[in-house]
Amino acid sequence: MSTWDVVRPSYWYPMASLEQSLMELDAMADEMRMAFPLRSYRLLSAPSLTEDDDFFRDLPVATRDTQPSKEVSGGDEESRAFSNYSYSSSSVVDDKGRRVQSIRRRYEDANGRLKAVHERLLPGKKMVTTWRKQNKDDEGSQETICSQGVSKEEFEEEWKSTPFAKAQESAKPLEGEKPKALQGEQSKASEGEQSKQQVAA
Repeated sequence: MSTWDVVRPSYWYPMASLEQSLMELDAMADEMRMAFPLRSYRLLSAPSLTEDDDFFRDLPVATRDTQPSKEVSGGDEESRAFSNYSYSSSSVVDDKGRRVQSIRRRYEDANGRLKAVHERLLPGKKMVTTWRKQNKDDEGSQETICSQGVSKEEFEEEWKSTPFAKAQESAKPLEGEKPKALQGEQSKASEGEQSKQQVAA
């Protein structure tokens, strides 16, 4: 899998959903183990305004306090622009009793501009990977920043033991089966078309 495959919608969103599912299972297990009185538990967390502002700082979007315009542009219907932004935050407790967290942000617009950020946190350690593309023709850039005193290799090795990494690793074979299944269907369709042509001849 290439560096840019992980930010494709077909991989990024299923992985975010997988992380959310693990967090929900972890929360359910906590609720079953905890004693009375019952504690309030929030499964979903909202992004902080400061973190969102930092993410959009270098993107062509209006600031939070900008008022929407009442004027309607008379542009061509086919050239109408669009943009998409997604956010997910998941945290679970691993086998060692440590709280680990995965935060994902992804922006993409009609011009091919892309920005994706994956922030992973271990106790006292953090690694943030950012992907950027300015337009459809841009080859893009990737940047990885670790907290002070932690190397990328060290963090990745420790991350392998987290529930997130284990679940993603087990999901990879399923992702690999999809292209094979599609190839099989295309091959059958091609054989069927050839048979029809032979009968017609």
